[in-house]
Amino acid sequence: MMDFELDEKRTSVVVDLAALSHNLRELKKNLPESAKLAAVVKANAYGHGAVEVSRTAVESGADLLCFATVGEAREVIQAGEKAPMLVMGAPMSDSLTDIVDYGIRQCVFLPLHVLALQKIAEEKNTEALVHVKIDTGMNRLGVKTEAEFEALLATLIRCDRVTFEGMFTHFAVSDETDKAFSRAQAELFERFYQMALEKGFSPIRHACNSGAIIDMPEYAYDFVRAGIAMYGCYPSNEVFKERVNLKPVMSIYSHIAHIKTVLTGESISYGRTFIAEESMRVATVPIGYGDGFNRLLSNRGEMLVHGKRARILGRVCMDMTMIDVTDIDEAKIGDVVTVMGEDGGERISADDMADICGTISYEILLSFTPRLPRVYIHG
Repeated sequence: MMDFELDEKRTSVVVDLAALSHNLRELKKNLPESAKLAAVVKANAYGHGAVEVSRTAVESGADLLCFATVGEAREVIQAGEKAPMLVMGAPMSDSLTDIVDYGIRQCVFLPLHVLALQKIAEEKNTEALVHVKIDTGMNRLGVKTEAEFEALLATLIRCDRVTFEGMFTHFAVSDETDKAFSRAQAELFERFYQMALEKGFSPIRHACNSGAIIDMPEYAYDFVRAGIAMYGCYPSNEVFKERVNLKPVMSIYSHIAHIKTVLTGESISYGRTFIAEESMRVATVPIGYGDGFNRLLSNRGEMLVHGKRARILGRVCMDMTMIDVTDIDEAKIGDVVTVMGEDGGERISADDMADICGTISYEILLSFTPRLPRVYIHG
């Protein structure tokens, strides 16, 4: 359990920036020396806080920051960060001016994207930097056929204010044991790259996400994009975890707001889904689904009190959750409750919570709302 003061006497998200730095170092150790690292800080840095995480990532050796939207990048820029940035989402007409003004790299995959950026760059007598997205199997965004790429390259040749700086793709199943599909994606990506070279371009390349950084570093190219692994979670249980030693960056701490005795036959929470079979000590913890604590943890999840596991009783409420402290004699009002994290050798991880909820660690980390203050520590 971390030694810290909560910002308010309720519940806080604790973000360990030293663990973040450690994870970035671990990931870089698994890569060729020539490969640079991009930190994926989209979606408020997976819920950890984009400004603080971006700053720490750059200080720890990240050469590029990746976002989903221009608004996300703008927030970090306005906080004073000057590192190169890439927006990986589709360009939007109302954000193109900021792309050019701030010198943000923008994902493009249609000629109209390039033409729109060319027009604004001409008006401002400057350049626009683009990274072309190649769809090699995700069927999400990107150039899919050679004919489409030919048209895009022709447009790039005509648009002298648009600099074709990079090209990238995204592995769909790099975190699975069978790498056949991922290798096929890499082969297709190479064909598109050769087309770019034949037209006189020499873009930097990036394809590796967290799964590929761990399991397929031979495809590191010029850059890799570290997402979930940067935050201390492995992308799946199928990756070769022994290659990188990751530390969780996020923990959630609350406290016991109340303790009461629930008698045999009495129920707990909405819907009376839990009925006490014997007399119990029940603690109320001020965190609920209004804070992003998943309601699917009702009657199934656990929290830690004094390093001991306390099961959740009844349905998770909007602002509160009840836990069983019958066998934790020392539990008292005001005690720290570890909602996610480590205490006394016991740990509740984002993966543990995800398994119960039938989802992935990404969603668990992203779910905790701004109502929970972020407390930043360094180890």
